[in-house]
Amino acid sequence: TPTGGVAIVAAVQPDEGVNASDLIKDAAKAVRGGAGGKGDVAQAGGKDPSGIPTALDLAAQAARA
Repeated sequence: TPTGGVAIVAAVQPDEGVNASDLIKDAAKAVRGGAGGKGDVAQAGGKDPSGIPTALDLAAQAARA
């Protein structure tokens, strides 16, 4: 973000049976933040951009699970 924070967004097909916030909750923790949302769209924010590589890995792992 312009202030140095991190924004993460996840979206899934509504009929997939996957909760988008489940995909990014651990990723949000990696950037010292939190996630929220329901169903097919979720967003997260954090304060630590140095955690972005770990956050991306965690989100990818959650998507594959």
